Amino acid sequence: MAYGSYGETARNGFDWLTRRDAEMLVAMRRWRAPRRIPWLDRVMIALTRAGNPSSWFVHGLLLFSVAEIAGTESRQLLLLLAAAALVATAVAQVLKRVCQRPRPDVGIHGFEAIVENPDVFSFPSGHSTVAFAVATALASADLRIGSAELALAAAIAASRVYLGAHYPLDVVVGALLGIVCGMGVALGLAAN
Repeated sequence: MAYGSYGETARNGFDWLTRRDAEMLVAMRRWRAPRRIPWLDRVMIALTRAGNPSSWFVHGLLLFSVAEIAGTESRQLLLLLAAAALVATAVAQVLKRVCQRPRPDVGIHGFEAIVENPDVFSFPSGHSTVAFAVATALASADLRIGSAELALAAAIAASRVYLGAHYPLDVVVGALLGIVCGMGVALGLAAN
């Protein structure tokens, strides 16, 4: 097999995967049932906003309060949150510019997102990457808080697909990247 055919095989595999991903997103759009569950859109929009960059500051203040009440080292948790969010944001943004996968409302004819997208690229999901990085890093310091953060991260990731901002693969890869970033931050800060 010639060298060029390996690249062609990989490209065909990638094309097949992205087609299945788009089909899955369109099928998942059936989750959205505003007439049957009118409040679900509002809940999903609120979850997505909880993963916005500006919300992480408020999140840090809430985390500080909870940590103080629980008797956990709040300064360490805030450092983990900030470092994980910054590292994950940087990783996700670099990959978005390298991969340049268009958002579903551009990549799928006739598809409409429920929310306005923060940028033009879809892969990986920045919201998912940051949320899972924060959850993983915080779990290294306090498993109770980390578990709650993990539930929030999963809800934020699901909201991105529900709202049509991302394909399922975007959030799955974002979650995996976030876990790796969170572990790296936790290990890096523990070594210091």
